[in-house]
Amino acid sequence: MDDPEVAIHRLQETPEERAERFRNNLQELWTEFWYDLVNLLPELPTLFCSSSISDSPSHDPPKFPTYLFRVYDEKSRGINNESIFASGASQNTRPIDRQDLLSVEGSGPAEELARHLSYDRSRPTNLISWTSSLLCAIQCARWRWGYLGSIPERIFICMVDTRKFSQDQFRRDEWLVAHLQEQAEGPKTFENFFKHRRDGFDNGEYLSQGVMFHKGRSCIMSLKDLFDSGLCDLYPAFRGPSIKWALVVRMLRDHGKLPSALTAGHVATALRIAEACFRPFQQLDAVIIILTMCERSSVHVSPSTWTPLEVDRCYAVLEVLYSGDRWLALRRDNALRSDKLIDFLEAQKMMGK
Repeated sequence: MDDPEVAIHRLQETPEERAERFRNNLQELWTEFWYDLVNLLPELPTLFCSSSISDSPSHDPPKFPTYLFRVYDEKSRGINNESIFASGASQNTRPIDRQDLLSVEGSGPAEELARHLSYDRSRPTNLISWTSSLLCAIQCARWRWGYLGSIPERIFICMVDTRKFSQDQFRRDEWLVAHLQEQAEGPKTFENFFKHRRDGFDNGEYLSQGVMFHKGRSCIMSLKDLFDSGLCDLYPAFRGPSIKWALVVRMLRDHGKLPSALTAGHVATALRIAEACFRPFQQLDAVIIILTMCERSSVHVSPSTWTPLEVDRCYAVLEVLYSGDRWLALRRDNALRSDKLIDFLEAQKMMGK
């Protein structure tokens, strides 16, 4: 039975506070459920065990974004489909190949991570790549079209809601590097990783391990779906295939090749893309993700909580959207209307004249 003071406090809660408490409780129950399940059925998802490193708060993983994206096609390693992702090494018979990276001693985990991050395909790893940036995901898909020869209708982008997974399902690449570089055989193990960061390349990469069941917690779209719903009308720079990946992403960020002033037409196109490609996720979130892929000069982005920049921008807008009651009706609008969305964007000074 609840303490009387706790009971009184709960009676005084606003609907938003009650909903937030419910979400937090649900996340705790969900994490406990996954740990119990993994212990019972070791062939199920491999989670990152942070406690194997340290219990110190300084070692806690940073909060990760609500949505992550994975790009795949028939040439991707492992198992990749509408229900499950499985790393290349997860299909090996040796248990050590499927162990949690943070639970293995020696230099092996650092070498495996470095191999994966440098796209060394000489031997499969137990890692699966994700990105927090839709911009990076789309450019990766274009690269698979132009460089690997895959066709747009067979190149897929999977978007997952990270709130529906255990908190230990994903880790940022740089967080893993920071915790494993001391185990590396030498200072050159992560040399390429740090060089790319110094040169301004950041894919917003996150990693999962082993096997991951995502059906019911994801949506999947093809590159062709995005094109057909109007992506290139909104962002002409995405037209056609590409033989470059990270370099083009950096150019799009640095040189402002994407449009910066929103119009009612842009908003209508973003709504169309969200409706066609991002179901069953919250349409409003999808629209904001789409519209903030490029610079909007009036969107204030504080010192980086998320990287890359477009991800910072996206969550800065979403934070405003979800921070009070003013836009509650917009958040609840199942059939999102363009005029209501424009009112919000104008209030954020994102709309052009």
